[in-house]
Order: sequence, then C-alpha cells, then structure tokens
Amino acid sequence: MKRCDFKDEELRKKIISWWEHLQINRGSRAELSRATCQDDIFQCAGFYILKHALKEYNVFDPALARVASVLSRIRRDRDGESFGMLLSCHTDESRLKRLLKKKGDRLTREFCALVKLMKAEAPVVATAELVYWWEIRHPNRDFLYDFYSKKEMSHA
Repeated sequence: MKRCDFKDEELRKKIISWWEHLQINRGSRAELSRATCQDDIFQCAGFYILKHALKEYNVFDPALARVASVLSRIRRDRDGESFGMLLSCHTDESRLKRLLKKKGDRLTREFCALVKLMKAEAPVVATAELVYWWEIRHPNRDFLYDFYSKKEMSHA
C-alpha cells in the first residue's frame, strides 16, 4: 500500500478527477455538502467513490471523510495558489485562532464555512492536503506562514 503523499502526481490526479466528477454529479455533491459530521459523511456515496479511487493508498478514513466534505463545497479550483493566502483575503486573525482550536466534526464544519467565505474558490489538492493532515500535523506551519504573510503584505 502506498503512503498518502499529496506530492504524488497519481494521487493528485485521482483527487482532481474525483472532484471534477462531483461537479458533474450534483446529487453526490449536494449529499456531501449537507454532511458535516463524520457519521453523515460515511453514509455518502461520494465519500466511498473517493475512498475507492484511493484504494492503493494508506488513507485514514476520518481525515478522508473531512476532505470529501470540504472539497464538495469548492466550485472553482484555484490550483497553484495557497489556501492560507486566499483565506487571509476573506477573514481575520480571530477566525484563524478559532480554527486552530477546533477538532473533529467542529473542525469539519469550520473548514466548510471557510470555503464558503472564500466564495467556494480554493486550490483543490492543496485544500485536501491541508484538511487531511490538520489534526495529525497541527498546526500546519506553511498554512500559518501563508496566512500571516498575506496579512503582512496588505498592511505594508
């Protein structure tokens, strides 16, 4: 079984392909978009389609469920851009501090709300990586650096 490495081009393609499928299959997208708790996400076909697409990777189901729910809310892929920098254009430090305290289903709901705040535009693969590893490698230093860098540039 392969390690879940978001730099792996094959893994990236599978995530993008799944996300593009969701854009066409609005029923699966809507079902996932309504699901914000793990138990509900585990009952969505869209989650299992993603899990099946990544079957050769060693994935942690609860983290993958959060990824599926959050990505279902993205309408435009801002590939090549940083989630942290994009987020910094739409929110303030107090919201970031609240995000840093969230865990479990509350974390899922917060990420979903942030994507909505970003007008449903975010880098799909970068968002998947950030959300997947959040509780494992918390806090994500690159994300924090990007968030604060953009804030610093806007005040200069």
